Amino acid sequence: MFDGLLYPILLVVLAVIIFFIASPLSPLSKKARVEFPYQRRERLMTEAEGSFYQVLELALPADRYRLFGKVRVEDLISVKPGLDRSTRQSFRNRIKSRHIDIVVVERKTFKPVWAVELDDKSHDSVKRKERDTFLDNAFEAAELPLVRFKAKRSYTAADIKTALGLDQTDFPVEETIAASEESTATSAESISASRAEDAPEGFCPRCYAPMVKKRVRSGKHAGAEVMACTRYPKCRKLLPIAVPAAQKGSD
Repeated sequence: MFDGLLYPILLVVLAVIIFFIASPLSPLSKKARVEFPYQRRERLMTEAEGSFYQVLELALPADRYRLFGKVRVEDLISVKPGLDRSTRQSFRNRIKSRHIDIVVVERKTFKPVWAVELDDKSHDSVKRKERDTFLDNAFEAAELPLVRFKAKRSYTAADIKTALGLDQTDFPVEETIAASEESTATSAESISASRAEDAPEGFCPRCYAPMVKKRVRSGKHAGAEVMACTRYPKCRKLLPIAVPAAQKGSD
């Protein structure tokens, strides 16, 4: 009787061993042993790109445009049909691993309007210039404007509109970037794209928009004067106004 059960028992034991080794759940399986060698990147954009993104966002009316960062070139342009397979793949290979810094689209339709590149010193190399020229020609052929801005510490709304081919009177006055009457003319014209800690006086250290003097209406600080970002309510950054030492003493 035992001999009759030996063969089925051996088959069951063998099946269990095979399952234990081959199953993805088994600690001995290859899949279970594989680790995922990935790590999160510190930022989606460089510091300069992120700052310029916010500057561009301020320069364009929010009710007409949306901005996206780090968009694949292949999401914006594609190789025309009708080419042989080899030629088509060759042209696709030249764009498929590349991206555009910032893309401006129509708010309602999401149709791309401008592709925007921020060119820093890395674009001065011969290899990078060749890459940039190819992209310029590719976007021109696809009839999608590719606009390049030189990386710098600050920009004006007029400069941005001119580069994008917009007439200075294209937007109503209330849509232009301007500080209130309490701000200086310089603050109204220039938008900083530097690091937050390097934001010029009179500009928001969070989004680089001009700041204006406001009085707190409610809460425990009611009546106090603060510097408030002109992008409110999109940006709610507030800065206390320093009280002169002489005034403190008189209080």
